[in-house]
Amino acid sequence: FDTPATKNVFRIYSGPDGTVWFSDWTDGGIGRVSPDGTITKFAAPSGLQNALGVTFLNKSIWVSYAEPLKNGAEASAGNLVEFRF
Repeated sequence: FDTPATKNVFRIYSGPDGTVWFSDWTDGGIGRVSPDGTITKFAAPSGLQNALGVTFLNKSIWVSYAEPLKNGAEASAGNLVEFRF
């Protein structure tokens, strides 16, 4: 579905701190919905799209991508930082 913050919500995740997270298939970004309903979008690193999944480890959020396959990103200081596997 579409919202003002995203074009194509692919999956929805329950965050460890009461937030709800979603991945945007179209632009590869992820978003956070706070308990008060505020939506914050985090853009994908350049060249990454089709966010497949999100997982949480300690205070980090990891995102996997379909294109190019085997890339990932970690949310750091409000940005997604690319890691190549």
